[in-house]
Amino acid sequence: MADQLTMTWEPNPVSIPVLRLKGRLDVVGANQLRDEARRSLQIAGELNLVVDLADLQFVASTGLATFLLLTEEYAEVGGTIVFAKAIPAVIQVILLLNIDQFLKLAQTEASAFEMIGA
Repeated sequence: MADQLTMTWEPNPVSIPVLRLKGRLDVVGANQLRDEARRSLQIAGELNLVVDLADLQFVASTGLATFLLLTEEYAEVGGTIVFAKAIPAVIQVILLLNIDQFLKLAQTEASAFEMIGA
């Protein structure tokens, strides 16, 4: 299905993993995102993560809840998760629900790395 969520890990020049999301982030995708981010944190020991939202066309409430949960989990271990390049429709939902105050949002990947301190 074309709308199904896909996730790809990509290396970058500053050694902070980037997880690129594409499609629709619904309840199934939210669980996949949570598992992938936790695996990076717990198994690979990566304390920082950039989640690229440029190709994310839709995010359900469970996806937004997952953003909040992961933000808290990364902060608890001294890490940072930054959500970068969200399209206007996704940003609108985040702002409408007033959760932008809890998330680290970046307009570009470069600014996401700067927010992490890379």
